[in-house]
Amino acid sequence: MVHCETSNFASNAITSILFVFIASVAYTIWLTIYRLYFSPISHIPGPKLAAASWWYEFYFQVIKGGQYFKKIAKLHEQYSPIVRITPLEVHIDDPEFVDTIYTNAERRDKTPWHKNAFSSDTSAFATADHDLHRTRRATLNPYFSKSQIRKFAPWIQERANMLCRRFQEEYKGTDNVLTINEAFSCLTADSVMEYSFADLHIATNFPILIQLQIFILPRSFVTWLDPTSKIIFAWLNNVERHVDDVVKGSQKHQDVNHATIFSEILQSKRPPQENSKERLFNEAQTVVSAGVETTAWTMSVTFFHLLNNPEIMQKLNKEIEEAWTDPDVPLDLPTLEALPYLTAVIQEGLRMAYRGAARLPRISPDKDIPYTIPSASSCTTTKTVFPSSHTFAPERGLASPPPHLRNGKESPLSRYMISFSKGSRNCLGMQLAYAELYITLANVVRKNKFVLWETGLEDVVADREFLLARPKEGSLGIRVKVV
Repeated sequence: MVHCETSNFASNAITSILFVFIASVAYTIWLTIYRLYFSPISHIPGPKLAAASWWYEFYFQVIKGGQYFKKIAKLHEQYSPIVRITPLEVHIDDPEFVDTIYTNAERRDKTPWHKNAFSSDTSAFATADHDLHRTRRATLNPYFSKSQIRKFAPWIQERANMLCRRFQEEYKGTDNVLTINEAFSCLTADSVMEYSFADLHIATNFPILIQLQIFILPRSFVTWLDPTSKIIFAWLNNVERHVDDVVKGSQKHQDVNHATIFSEILQSKRPPQENSKERLFNEAQTVVSAGVETTAWTMSVTFFHLLNNPEIMQKLNKEIEEAWTDPDVPLDLPTLEALPYLTAVIQEGLRMAYRGAARLPRISPDKDIPYTIPSASSCTTTKTVFPSSHTFAPERGLASPPPHLRNGKESPLSRYMISFSKGSRNCLGMQLAYAELYITLANVVRKNKFVLWETGLEDVVADREFLLARPKEGSLGIRVKVV
């Protein structure tokens, strides 16, 4: 009797497993057929494997290591300016489409899979719904306005002064090699933490891409696998501590002469759930992480090209010296912003740095079709808009726009610059980033002399994409000596 029951149990288990297997195979076949032949975007050209399965992108992004942005460019060459790159996504290689997809005029939801790449689900950046996003951004926008950032500019100037002093005292005339991108990261980390909480960051170098698994697996296990993750956890703990202080009303440094974002948010009229500790932590995590490495890398790439092109550096240095006769008396931000060649250098640096290399999908409001405009790495290298696009040439920002037509009229180059994205979801910290770029680059160029050391184009050219553009694997950064 027992033997019979055991046999029946085993038989039922095998039958269940077999049923699940057959059902899974049948569903996969049905889903593949639907995606290839009946999907609303089945008529869009592209590789069948990309249309049928997400594993196509997985191969290039995970197995090959951030290579899908290069593959997409090849797909456009092979197929057309409009290519299907995933089962649910269309990629459009046409700069004229920028204002159509990244707009303030129409609803633009974010795709769920793009939102899920971040752990801060309730932050404004990760909010998929258009209406909820606008509500959350409306709270933050006033604190990142141009007028508010100009009030904060003197603090950035103080940090730039400190940075230049350290260059002079610790590196000038020595054999010490300076990794300039790490130095710039320290400055941008200090700035965004001061502006957010009126305090400084305890870890100024951490990976921008915080894997979701870090928040699921036990921290002891993660740090055992990767000891460097302790830096990330220290950063998260620090941000959480600051949020706790804000919520409890015990934040230090209340005598600062600028608004601190999160203390101001708590004083605004918002639904209780929007002021929860979890919501503020998510917001803080994205504001701080987005404000560090993106701007620091743009500074670094810009600075590399200045050092790598002595004529451009000489021209920039001449403009700055003529406007800034006494380096001990800093120029204010509006004066720096009015310098035409410095502005052109910064714009070209933003273009060459590919500040946001990842795709930024938006959902088509009329057909619920996710589609993406070219990422910054492709849009800003379009040859018809930016001739010799891989050459650092600030003069292109000073000359008349090229004969690139839109509705029969010439369009300024700024229209094709999407380093900060565009529309209702453009980069929240754009004005802060610009202030850091103007002040830091002007100070570093005016007060110091550098030479590159064992650093070449391969250390700044985008070779991989992990949200941000990355140079080749094994690059040691942008290294210089102070002379």
